[in-house]
Amino acid sequence: MGVSVNPVCVTPVLAGRDGELLLVRLRIPAPQLENVLDSLATLPFPINPELHHGFPESTIEFPAYALRTADIRTALNAAGLSGIHVEVAPMLAVLNPEITH
Repeated sequence: MGVSVNPVCVTPVLAGRDGELLLVRLRIPAPQLENVLDSLATLPFPINPELHHGFPESTIEFPAYALRTADIRTALNAAGLSGIHVEVAPMLAVLNPEITH
């Protein structure tokens, strides 16, 4: 009797009750930085943004759980900032680029 093994590809994730932990990156026109930060302050969960100033574009990065990304988009849209480019990436892949997701 032969035994065959099917390898299972398991990618580790950082996760909590609100899903996978992600890095959220917002690319915004520099003059809108204050408005975006004010909008993020209304979120129902705390954020600790890292700011990268540039011209003509600035970047805001912070961790958030997957289920919270809709809240981020809703807050931006409510503030009239629907044109803000929102990127998300698995936090573990950001911390360790050797891990593919």
